[in-house]
Amino acid sequence: MGCADVQELGWPSDAMNTGDTSTGRRAILIVANGYPSLERPWKCPFNHRAVKAIEPFWNPSVITMRSWLPWRRAQLFSYDGIRVREVLVPHLLAMPRVLFDCRRRDRFSFRRLALLASIGCMANQIRKSLGSIELIHSIAAGRHAFAAQKVADEIGVPHIVQLIGSEVTMLDDAFARSDSFKKWIGGVHFFIANSKSLQIAFEKKTGLSLPITTIYRGVDTTVFTPRSPKFQPTNNRAYHVLYLGGHIHRAFNRQGADTKGADLLLRAWKLIELESSIKARLVIGGPMIDERGVKLFLQNLKYPERVTCLGALAAEDVPHVIRQADVLAIPSRMEGLPNVCLEAMACGVPVVATAVGGLSEVVLSETNGVLVPPDDVDALAAALINLFHNPSLIFQLGVKARKRVVEHFDSRDYGLKLIKVYNAAVAEQRKPIRS
Repeated sequence: MGCADVQELGWPSDAMNTGDTSTGRRAILIVANGYPSLERPWKCPFNHRAVKAIEPFWNPSVITMRSWLPWRRAQLFSYDGIRVREVLVPHLLAMPRVLFDCRRRDRFSFRRLALLASIGCMANQIRKSLGSIELIHSIAAGRHAFAAQKVADEIGVPHIVQLIGSEVTMLDDAFARSDSFKKWIGGVHFFIANSKSLQIAFEKKTGLSLPITTIYRGVDTTVFTPRSPKFQPTNNRAYHVLYLGGHIHRAFNRQGADTKGADLLLRAWKLIELESSIKARLVIGGPMIDERGVKLFLQNLKYPERVTCLGALAAEDVPHVIRQADVLAIPSRMEGLPNVCLEAMACGVPVVATAVGGLSEVVLSETNGVLVPPDDVDALAAALINLFHNPSLIFQLGVKARKRVVEHFDSRDYGLKLIKVYNAAVAEQRKPIRS
Protein backbone atom coordinates (compact mmCIF):
# COMPACT_ATOMS: atom_id res chain seq x y z
CA MET A 1 0.00 0.00 0.00
CA GLY A 2 1.45 3.35 -0.98
CA CYS A 3 1.05 6.91 0.26
CA ALA A 4 -2.51 8.08 0.60
CA ASP A 5 -4.71 10.73 2.14
CA VAL A 6 -5.93 10.29 5.70
CA GLN A 7 -9.51 9.84 4.53
CA GLU A 8 -8.49 7.20 1.99
CA LEU A 9 -6.83 5.16 4.71
CA GLY A 10 -9.86 5.49 6.94
CA TRP A 11 -7.94 7.10 9.79
CA PRO A 12 -9.04 10.14 11.79
CA SER A 13 -7.26 13.34 10.81
CA ASP A 14 -5.66 13.75 14.21
CA ALA A 15 -5.12 10.57 16.24
CA MET A 16 -3.23 7.73 14.55
CA ASN A 17 -3.29 5.21 17.38
CA THR A 18 -5.83 4.28 20.04
CA GLY A 19 -4.59 0.82 21.00
CA ASP A 20 -5.87 -2.57 19.96
CA THR A 21 -8.82 -3.61 22.12
CA SER A 22 -9.28 -6.90 20.25
CA THR A 23 -5.87 -8.23 21.31
CA GLY A 24 -5.19 -6.12 24.40
CA ARG A 25 -2.09 -4.58 22.85
CA ARG A 26 -1.12 -1.22 24.32
CA ALA A 27 -0.65 1.73 22.00
CA ILE A 28 2.86 3.11 21.48
CA LEU A 29 4.09 6.03 19.37
CA ILE A 30 7.49 5.60 17.69
CA VAL A 31 9.23 8.89 16.83
CA ALA A 32 11.92 7.98 14.31
CA ASN A 33 14.79 9.82 12.67
CA GLY A 34 13.88 8.18 9.38
CA TYR A 35 11.58 5.48 7.99
CA PRO A 36 11.16 3.58 4.72
CA SER A 37 8.31 4.12 2.29
CA LEU A 38 7.41 2.66 -1.11
CA GLU A 39 9.20 5.62 -2.71
CA ARG A 40 12.27 5.26 -0.47
CA PRO A 41 12.44 1.63 0.74
CA TRP A 42 16.14 2.01 1.48
CA LYS A 43 15.59 4.72 4.12
CA CYS A 44 16.38 3.40 7.63
CA PRO A 45 14.96 -0.12 7.09
CA PHE A 46 16.35 -1.11 10.50
CA ASN A 47 13.85 1.28 12.14
CA HIS A 48 11.04 -0.56 10.42
CA ARG A 49 12.42 -3.90 11.58
CA ALA A 50 12.42 -2.62 15.16
CA VAL A 51 8.77 -1.57 14.87
CA LYS A 52 7.79 -4.93 13.37
CA ALA A 53 9.61 -6.68 16.22
CA ILE A 54 7.32 -5.07 18.81
CA GLU A 55 4.12 -5.20 16.75
CA PRO A 56 3.01 -8.60 18.12
CA PHE A 57 3.06 -7.16 21.64
CA TRP A 58 2.26 -3.42 21.31
CA ASN A 59 0.18 -1.51 18.75
CA PRO A 60 2.63 0.91 17.05
CA SER A 61 2.28 4.01 14.94
CA VAL A 62 5.21 6.05 13.65
CA ILE A 63 6.16 9.67 13.18
CA THR A 64 9.25 10.18 11.04
CA MET A 65 11.34 13.24 10.30
CA ARG A 66 12.11 14.39 6.76
CA SER A 67 14.01 17.46 5.57
CA TRP A 68 11.82 20.35 4.51
CA LEU A 69 11.89 21.52 0.89
CA PRO A 70 9.60 24.18 -0.65
CA TRP A 71 7.93 21.68 -2.99
CA ARG A 72 7.70 18.77 -0.53
CA ARG A 73 4.46 17.89 1.24
CA ALA A 74 4.27 15.83 4.42
CA GLN A 75 2.49 12.54 3.86
CA LEU A 76 0.50 10.09 5.92
CA PHE A 77 0.90 6.56 4.63
CA SER A 78 1.06 2.88 5.48
CA TYR A 79 4.19 0.80 5.02
CA ASP A 80 4.00 -2.95 5.53
CA GLY A 81 0.96 -2.48 7.76
CA ILE A 82 2.55 0.27 9.92
CA ARG A 83 0.90 3.72 10.05
CA VAL A 84 3.45 6.48 9.38
CA ARG A 85 3.16 10.28 9.44
CA GLU A 86 5.92 12.49 8.01
CA VAL A 87 7.00 15.70 9.70
CA LEU A 88 9.00 18.15 7.59
CA VAL A 89 11.79 19.91 9.50
CA PRO A 90 14.54 22.32 8.42
CA HIS A 91 17.92 20.72 7.75
CA LEU A 92 19.93 22.87 10.17
CA LEU A 93 23.28 21.31 9.33
CA ALA A 94 23.18 23.06 5.96
CA MET A 95 23.41 26.45 7.68
CA PRO A 96 26.76 28.17 8.36
CA ARG A 97 28.53 26.63 11.33
CA VAL A 98 28.84 30.00 13.08
CA LEU A 99 25.10 29.93 13.69
CA PHE A 100 25.48 26.76 15.75
CA ASP A 101 27.77 28.08 18.49
CA CYS A 102 25.78 27.12 21.57
CA ARG A 103 28.60 28.15 23.90
CA ARG A 104 28.01 31.89 23.40
CA ARG A 105 25.57 32.20 26.27
CA ASP A 106 25.84 35.98 26.44
CA ARG A 107 24.76 36.56 22.84
CA PHE A 108 21.73 35.99 20.70
CA SER A 109 22.07 32.49 19.22
CA PHE A 110 20.57 31.62 15.86
CA ARG A 111 21.22 28.00 16.68
CA ARG A 112 19.11 28.13 19.81
CA LEU A 113 16.34 29.98 18.00
CA ALA A 114 16.35 27.51 15.09
CA LEU A 115 16.40 24.54 17.42
CA LEU A 116 13.52 25.82 19.53
CA ALA A 117 11.47 26.59 16.44
CA SER A 118 12.02 23.16 14.88
CA ILE A 119 11.40 21.36 18.19
CA GLY A 120 8.17 23.30 18.67
CA CYS A 121 7.05 22.40 15.15
CA MET A 122 7.78 18.72 15.70
CA ALA A 123 6.06 18.69 19.09
CA ASN A 124 2.93 20.16 17.51
CA GLN A 125 2.90 17.45 14.84
CA ILE A 126 3.40 14.75 17.45
CA ARG A 127 0.40 16.07 19.40
CA LYS A 128 -1.75 15.70 16.29
CA SER A 129 -0.82 12.03 16.03
CA LEU A 130 -1.23 10.94 19.61
CA GLY A 131 -4.53 9.20 20.01
CA SER A 132 -4.64 7.25 23.27
CA ILE A 133 -1.08 6.06 23.83
CA GLU A 134 0.74 4.70 26.84
CA LEU A 135 4.36 5.26 25.82
CA ILE A 136 6.61 7.18 23.40
CA HIS A 137 9.77 5.61 21.99
CA SER A 138 12.22 7.95 20.22
CA ILE A 139 14.78 6.37 17.90
CA ALA A 140 17.99 8.47 18.07
CA ALA A 141 18.72 11.34 20.43
CA GLY A 142 18.03 14.16 18.00
CA ARG A 143 15.71 17.18 17.92
CA HIS A 144 12.72 14.90 17.50
CA ALA A 145 13.52 13.27 20.86
CA PHE A 146 13.41 16.71 22.51
CA ALA A 147 10.02 17.33 20.94
CA ALA A 148 8.80 13.90 22.03
CA GLN A 149 9.89 14.64 25.60
CA LYS A 150 7.82 17.84 25.65
CA VAL A 151 4.74 15.92 24.58
CA ALA A 152 5.40 13.01 26.96
CA ASP A 153 5.59 15.46 29.87
CA GLU A 154 2.34 17.12 28.81
CA ILE A 155 0.29 13.92 28.60
CA GLY A 156 2.04 12.07 31.41
CA VAL A 157 3.39 8.99 29.60
CA PRO A 158 6.88 7.46 29.79
CA HIS A 159 9.46 8.39 27.18
CA ILE A 160 12.20 5.97 26.07
CA VAL A 161 15.13 7.10 23.93
CA GLN A 162 17.15 4.72 21.80
CA LEU A 163 20.79 5.68 21.16
CA ILE A 164 21.71 4.49 17.67
CA GLY A 165 25.18 5.86 16.93
CA SER A 166 25.42 8.91 14.69
CA GLU A 167 23.39 11.15 17.00
CA VAL A 168 25.80 10.36 19.85
CA THR A 169 29.13 10.31 18.04
CA MET A 170 28.39 13.67 16.40
CA LEU A 171 26.87 15.26 19.53
CA ASP A 172 28.53 18.56 20.43
CA ASP A 173 30.52 18.09 23.66
CA ALA A 174 29.56 21.47 25.13
CA PHE A 175 25.87 20.98 24.35
CA ALA A 176 25.95 17.46 25.87
CA ARG A 177 27.02 18.98 29.20
CA SER A 178 24.71 21.98 29.07
CA ASP A 179 21.88 22.53 31.54
CA SER A 180 19.22 22.19 28.84
CA PHE A 181 20.57 18.81 27.75
CA LYS A 182 20.77 17.58 31.34
CA LYS A 183 17.20 18.71 31.91
CA TRP A 184 16.10 16.69 28.89
CA ILE A 185 18.00 13.63 30.18
CA GLY A 186 16.27 14.03 33.55
CA GLY A 187 12.86 13.57 31.95
CA VAL A 188 13.68 10.43 29.98
CA HIS A 189 12.57 7.21 31.68
CA PHE A 190 14.98 4.79 30.04
CA PHE A 191 17.79 4.91 27.53
CA ILE A 192 18.50 2.02 25.19
CA ALA A 193 21.88 1.74 23.43
CA ASN A 194 22.52 -0.33 20.32
CA SER A 195 25.98 -1.28 21.61
CA LYS A 196 27.99 -1.15 24.81
CA SER A 197 30.53 1.22 23.24
CA LEU A 198 27.68 3.61 22.42
CA GLN A 199 26.53 3.50 26.02
CA ILE A 200 30.05 4.38 27.20
CA ALA A 201 30.36 7.16 24.61
CA PHE A 202 27.08 8.76 25.70
CA GLU A 203 28.07 8.71 29.36
CA LYS A 204 31.45 10.20 28.47
CA LYS A 205 29.83 12.97 26.42
CA THR A 206 27.37 13.91 29.16
CA GLY A 207 29.64 13.32 32.14
CA LEU A 208 26.79 11.39 33.80
CA SER A 209 26.37 7.83 34.97
CA LEU A 210 23.03 6.80 33.54
CA PRO A 211 20.91 3.64 33.66
CA ILE A 212 21.31 2.62 30.03
CA THR A 213 20.28 -0.80 28.74
CA THR A 214 22.26 -2.22 25.83
CA ILE A 215 20.02 -4.11 23.39
CA TYR A 216 21.57 -5.26 20.14
CA ARG A 217 19.21 -4.90 17.20
CA GLY A 218 20.42 -8.18 15.81
CA VAL A 219 19.59 -9.64 12.42
CA ASP A 220 17.05 -12.11 11.10
CA THR A 221 19.23 -15.18 10.57
CA THR A 222 16.47 -16.88 8.57
CA VAL A 223 16.55 -14.09 5.98
CA PHE A 224 20.27 -13.33 5.98
CA THR A 225 21.72 -16.73 5.21
CA PRO A 226 24.85 -17.95 3.37
CA ARG A 227 24.59 -18.65 -0.31
CA SER A 228 23.68 -22.25 -1.04
CA PRO A 229 25.63 -24.29 -1.65
CA LYS A 230 28.40 -22.56 0.29
CA PHE A 231 31.60 -22.57 -1.75
CA GLN A 232 35.22 -21.99 -0.88
CA PRO A 233 36.97 -19.13 -2.73
CA THR A 234 39.92 -20.10 -4.91
CA ASN A 235 42.89 -18.29 -6.35
CA ASN A 236 41.39 -18.51 -9.84
CA ARG A 237 38.42 -16.20 -9.34
CA ALA A 238 37.93 -12.45 -8.99
CA TYR A 239 37.05 -11.53 -5.42
CA HIS A 240 34.08 -9.27 -4.78
CA VAL A 241 34.49 -6.59 -2.12
CA LEU A 242 31.22 -4.98 -1.07
CA TYR A 243 30.72 -1.54 0.48
CA LEU A 244 27.20 -0.48 1.52
CA GLY A 245 27.96 2.61 3.57
CA GLY A 246 26.50 5.15 1.17
CA HIS A 247 27.50 8.83 1.16
CA ILE A 248 30.12 8.39 -1.56
CA HIS A 249 29.66 12.06 -2.50
CA ARG A 250 31.30 13.10 0.75
CA ALA A 251 34.57 11.61 -0.44
CA PHE A 252 34.63 14.42 -2.99
CA ASN A 253 33.25 17.17 -0.78
CA ARG A 254 35.69 18.62 1.74
CA GLN A 255 32.87 20.38 3.57
CA GLY A 256 31.20 17.06 4.39
CA ALA A 257 32.17 14.76 7.24
CA ASP A 258 32.62 11.33 5.65
CA THR A 259 32.01 9.32 8.83
CA LYS A 260 31.47 6.11 6.83
CA GLY A 261 35.01 6.34 5.43
CA ALA A 262 34.15 6.01 1.74
CA ASP A 263 37.20 8.11 0.86
CA LEU A 264 39.46 5.73 2.80
CA LEU A 265 38.17 2.73 0.86
CA LEU A 266 38.60 4.50 -2.48
CA ARG A 267 42.21 5.36 -1.64
CA ALA A 268 42.85 1.82 -0.44
CA TRP A 269 41.44 0.47 -3.69
CA LYS A 270 44.10 2.30 -5.67
CA LEU A 271 46.74 0.46 -3.62
CA ILE A 272 44.99 -2.86 -4.22
CA GLU A 273 45.13 -2.22 -7.96
CA LEU A 274 48.93 -2.17 -7.76
CA GLU A 275 48.88 -5.89 -6.91
CA SER A 276 49.00 -7.32 -10.41
CA SER A 277 48.14 -10.84 -9.23
CA ILE A 278 44.80 -9.72 -7.79
CA LYS A 279 41.68 -9.43 -9.94
CA ALA A 280 39.29 -8.07 -7.35
CA ARG A 281 36.06 -6.22 -8.00
CA LEU A 282 34.56 -3.45 -5.87
CA VAL A 283 30.79 -3.11 -5.54
CA ILE A 284 29.55 0.05 -3.83
CA GLY A 285 26.02 0.91 -2.81
CA GLY A 286 23.80 2.47 -0.19
CA PRO A 287 21.83 5.69 0.28
CA MET A 288 22.97 9.03 -1.12
CA ILE A 289 25.48 7.54 -3.56
CA ASP A 290 26.67 10.26 -5.92
CA GLU A 291 27.22 8.63 -9.31
CA ARG A 292 28.99 11.73 -10.61
CA GLY A 293 31.50 11.49 -7.78
CA VAL A 294 32.02 7.80 -8.47
CA LYS A 295 32.71 8.55 -12.14
CA LEU A 296 35.41 11.04 -11.12
CA PHE A 297 36.96 8.33 -8.97
CA LEU A 298 36.85 5.81 -11.82
CA GLN A 299 38.78 8.15 -14.10
CA ASN A 300 41.83 7.72 -11.89
CA LEU A 301 41.73 3.92 -11.79
CA LYS A 302 43.74 1.49 -13.86
CA TYR A 303 40.77 -0.90 -14.11
CA PRO A 304 37.59 1.20 -13.83
CA GLU A 305 35.54 -1.66 -15.28
CA ARG A 306 36.13 -3.58 -12.04
CA VAL A 307 34.06 -1.13 -9.99
CA THR A 308 30.25 -1.30 -9.94
CA CYS A 309 27.93 1.31 -8.43
CA LEU A 310 24.56 -0.05 -7.28
CA GLY A 311 23.18 3.09 -5.63
CA ALA A 312 20.44 2.78 -3.01
CA LEU A 313 19.05 -0.71 -2.45
CA ALA A 314 15.59 -1.87 -1.48
CA ALA A 315 15.61 -3.78 1.80
CA GLU A 316 14.53 -7.01 0.12
CA ASP A 317 17.52 -6.84 -2.27
CA VAL A 318 20.18 -6.50 0.42
CA PRO A 319 20.50 -10.20 1.39
CA HIS A 320 21.04 -11.24 -2.24
CA VAL A 321 23.64 -8.51 -2.84
CA ILE A 322 25.55 -9.46 0.31
CA ARG A 323 25.59 -13.16 -0.58
CA GLN A 324 27.39 -12.39 -3.84
CA ALA A 325 30.29 -10.77 -1.98
CA ASP A 326 33.42 -12.42 -0.63
CA VAL A 327 34.26 -9.65 1.82
CA LEU A 328 32.37 -6.66 3.25
CA ALA A 329 34.38 -3.48 3.91
CA ILE A 330 33.35 -1.11 6.72
CA PRO A 331 36.00 1.67 6.80
CA SER A 332 34.01 3.96 9.14
CA ARG A 333 35.58 6.72 11.22
CA MET A 334 32.69 6.65 13.71
CA GLU A 335 30.02 4.04 14.36
CA GLY A 336 27.44 2.74 16.76
CA LEU A 337 26.93 -0.78 15.48
CA PRO A 338 26.07 -0.85 11.75
CA ASN A 339 23.39 -3.35 10.82
CA VAL A 340 25.20 -4.26 7.63
CA CYS A 341 27.99 -5.78 9.71
CA LEU A 342 25.62 -8.27 11.33
CA GLU A 343 23.83 -8.89 8.03
CA ALA A 344 27.06 -9.77 6.22
CA MET A 345 28.28 -12.03 9.03
CA ALA A 346 24.91 -13.80 9.09
CA CYS A 347 25.41 -14.47 5.38
CA GLY A 348 28.80 -16.00 6.10
CA VAL A 349 30.64 -13.03 4.57
CA PRO A 350 33.65 -11.92 6.66
CA VAL A 351 33.99 -8.25 7.51
CA VAL A 352 37.09 -6.06 7.26
CA ALA A 353 36.27 -3.10 9.48
CA THR A 354 37.84 -0.29 11.41
CA ALA A 355 38.01 -0.82 15.18
CA VAL A 356 35.49 1.89 16.09
CA GLY A 357 32.23 1.89 18.02
CA GLY A 358 30.48 -1.43 18.50
CA LEU A 359 32.25 -3.16 15.61
CA SER A 360 34.79 -4.71 17.98
CA GLU A 361 31.89 -6.14 20.02
CA VAL A 362 30.90 -8.28 17.05
CA VAL A 363 34.00 -8.70 14.89
CA LEU A 364 36.73 -10.69 16.66
CA SER A 365 39.81 -9.86 14.64
CA GLU A 366 41.49 -12.82 12.94
CA THR A 367 38.70 -15.06 14.28
CA ASN A 368 35.52 -14.14 12.37
CA GLY A 369 36.73 -11.04 10.54
CA VAL A 370 39.51 -8.47 10.51
CA LEU A 371 39.78 -5.17 12.40
CA VAL A 372 42.13 -2.37 11.31
CA PRO A 373 42.93 1.01 12.88
CA PRO A 374 40.64 3.88 11.82
CA ASP A 375 41.90 6.29 9.17
CA ASP A 376 44.67 3.87 8.14
CA VAL A 377 44.47 3.42 4.38
CA ASP A 378 47.56 1.19 4.23
CA ALA A 379 46.21 -1.17 6.91
CA LEU A 380 42.83 -1.38 5.18
CA ALA A 381 44.42 -2.22 1.82
CA ALA A 382 46.82 -4.73 3.42
CA ALA A 383 43.98 -6.55 5.21
CA LEU A 384 42.02 -6.97 1.99
CA ILE A 385 45.09 -8.03 0.00
CA ASN A 386 45.96 -10.62 2.65
CA LEU A 387 42.51 -12.17 2.34
CA PHE A 388 42.78 -12.24 -1.45
CA HIS A 389 46.02 -14.22 -1.10
CA ASN A 390 44.41 -16.61 1.41
CA PRO A 391 41.07 -17.80 0.00
CA SER A 392 40.73 -20.56 2.60
CA LEU A 393 40.90 -17.90 5.32
CA ILE A 394 37.95 -16.07 3.75
CA PHE A 395 35.92 -19.26 4.01
CA GLN A 396 36.98 -19.98 7.60
CA LEU A 397 36.25 -16.45 8.81
CA GLY A 398 32.85 -16.53 7.11
CA VAL A 399 31.82 -19.78 8.82
CA LYS A 400 32.76 -18.42 12.24
CA ALA A 401 31.08 -15.08 11.47
CA ARG A 402 27.77 -16.83 10.80
CA LYS A 403 28.14 -18.89 13.98
CA ARG A 404 28.74 -15.83 16.17
CA VAL A 405 25.70 -13.96 14.85
CA VAL A 406 23.40 -16.96 15.22
CA GLU A 407 24.52 -17.50 18.81
CA HIS A 408 24.62 -13.91 20.05
CA PHE A 409 22.88 -11.48 17.65
CA ASP A 410 19.65 -13.11 16.48
CA SER A 411 16.92 -10.46 16.10
CA ARG A 412 14.24 -12.80 17.46
CA ASP A 413 15.34 -11.75 20.94
CA TYR A 414 15.20 -8.02 20.13
CA GLY A 415 11.45 -7.49 20.38
CA LEU A 416 11.16 -9.35 23.66
CA LYS A 417 13.94 -7.29 25.23
CA LEU A 418 12.29 -4.05 24.10
CA ILE A 419 8.97 -5.16 25.57
CA LYS A 420 10.62 -5.73 28.95
CA VAL A 421 11.84 -2.12 28.90
CA TYR A 422 8.41 -0.85 27.84
CA ASN A 423 6.66 -2.72 30.62
CA ALA A 424 9.18 -1.49 33.18
CA ALA A 425 8.69 2.11 32.01
CA VAL A 426 4.91 1.90 32.34
CA ALA A 427 5.23 0.29 35.76
CA GLU A 428 7.51 3.10 36.92
CA GLN A 429 4.57 5.50 36.72
CA ARG A 430 6.55 8.61 35.85
CA LYS A 431 9.67 8.21 37.96
CA PRO A 432 12.16 9.96 35.63
CA ILE A 433 15.92 9.57 35.64
CA ARG A 434 17.62 12.17 37.81
CA SER A 435 20.83 13.75 36.55
